[in-house]
Amino acid sequence: MKSEKRPLLFAQLFLLLVCILAMAWLWDRWMLEGPHGPYRWVGMDFAPFWVGVREMFHGANPYGPETTLKIQQVVYGGPALGEDPMMFVYPAWLFLIIAPFSLLPYQWAAILYIGILLWAMLNFLYQLALALGRKNFLAQSLWLVWILLGGLPFLVISVTKGQLGYLSLLALFGAHSLWKKRPVMAGMILGLALIKPTVTVIPVAVFLLWVLLEKNWKFLAGFAGLMAVLLSASLLAVGNWFPGYFGMLGIKGGMSAFWSLEILPTPWNILYAVLFIGLGAFSFYSSRKRKNTGWFSAAVLMGIALTPMRWMYDLFLGILVLTEKKEYSLSQTVAAAIAVLSPWVLIFFPEADRWNAAVIGIPLIWALTWFVLFTNNEVNTLES
Repeated sequence: MKSEKRPLLFAQLFLLLVCILAMAWLWDRWMLEGPHGPYRWVGMDFAPFWVGVREMFHGANPYGPETTLKIQQVVYGGPALGEDPMMFVYPAWLFLIIAPFSLLPYQWAAILYIGILLWAMLNFLYQLALALGRKNFLAQSLWLVWILLGGLPFLVISVTKGQLGYLSLLALFGAHSLWKKRPVMAGMILGLALIKPTVTVIPVAVFLLWVLLEKNWKFLAGFAGLMAVLLSASLLAVGNWFPGYFGMLGIKGGMSAFWSLEILPTPWNILYAVLFIGLGAFSFYSSRKRKNTGWFSAAVLMGIALTPMRWMYDLFLGILVLTEKKEYSLSQTVAAAIAVLSPWVLIFFPEADRWNAAVIGIPLIWALTWFVLFTNNEVNTLES
């Protein structure tokens, strides 16, 4: 058995090395023009929490203006001067998660972090392709190519920047995959989804409600235990950080927040909210009553549709809809394939309207896909 696992381990180590070396190669080759000269794209979004956690090591306030200026100096070489202000806008309980990286110099911390993140995301997409292909090598290969193509904008644009939200995506996926088999570990993994709670607070809350009704005390103990450790470590590092965190979230200006309910005029924003709240309520009720699936992915859709986000990165969480379905009919396969590739439609929108269209349209596309997948009783016609 050990000899059988050895080639897989070597393959994973090789892939990880390739991802890290790729980020090292891009480090000085992907540059943007900024207020103080060229600055690096790779690791740009990693800088705020790297600097913030380093400041926490010294007992400093990660939400203070001094920390913000240090972040801007790391990214731009000086004050932002109208660019993205690059503030620390995360819960301080990510302290323990980022601490190992913050002990390294910024360049190698960023390269290592992003290399590991890219490796993890590629593994996630690979596992999704295997599940969708249903043990058919050709189907799995086609799905892998299709998913990589659909995920390319997110992998290239945001993983290379070091977006924290993809750890939340992986945590949601891991918790849902393991919650029946290894509930304590799954509960701990779900806690990691809150290191960037922007669009995950709703699915995490729904998940906790589900396991509470299931009386899965081991899962709840795992979640509570991890959150207690993260919260205690952050409070010991900087004291009561909640006022600073909520104050930072309330700052207007700088990098704008995209929110469907603000973008859409009344009454369309009300109808939009009712649609996704209704989707979540319907899926939760029907899943409880009939022991069906669909509640988890509906909760994810509520998250990306109903909460504000700084950019479109977090919309990629919609792909988690495909992780809950076990078998697909032909029509369901077509719907899933269209949804995966849907972000590329944005290139046909004027740049000024592109992000608003994404924030409103991509959740709607995934919601339509959800209805096809989980309310279509068509007999499965795909051969395994």
